[in-house]
Amino acid sequence: KQMKADTLFFDETKAACQAKADEWNERVRARTEELAGINKALEILTSDDAKALFNKSIKPGKETFLQMGMESESLPQTKAYNVLKAHATKAKSLRLAAIAATLRTGGHFDAVIAEIDKMMATLKAEEKADIEQRDWCKEETSKNEQEASRYEYKIERTDAKLMKLNNKLEELEATRQKTIEQIMATKDDIK
Repeated sequence: KQMKADTLFFDETKAACQAKADEWNERVRARTEELAGINKALEILTSDDAKALFNKSIKPGKETFLQMGMESESLPQTKAYNVLKAHATKAKSLRLAAIAATLRTGGHFDAVIAEIDKMMATLKAEEKADIEQRDWCKEETSKNEQEASRYEYKIERTDAKLMKLNNKLEELEATRQKTIEQIMATKDDIK
């Protein structure tokens, strides 16, 4: 049993070492190609033809062909970080800030894209809930407006009826007053 376990361990270790060796060889090959490209570029730039061309196109003391530094702002990862950071600050979103931090600390684009996809799904769900809430509010507002309109109509009818009854009351009061005066006049006539 021990020999079988050791053999299995040896085989797994050998496979892992082979994979590491293959990765290393690939990196060495890529680095060698990069160095060859750089050497070729230097060879082209330092050739006599290139020097003559530079001397013709560049006036002495005015311009130089020297790289002063590398702007990390032009890297895609930095651009993505800056955009996410700006939007996180503008929207005051902790979710966007967390994604930006993941990207800044060396997160891979796949992980960031997955997080962005999750966030977009959440935002779509929130948008759907907001739309449903808005529609419910509009429906309730419409119902309330209709009910208020009905009550306003009832109030107008009641006010009109009340005005009519007040006019009738004044008329009856005037008739009553006239009748009282006639009764008094008749009593005076009888006396």
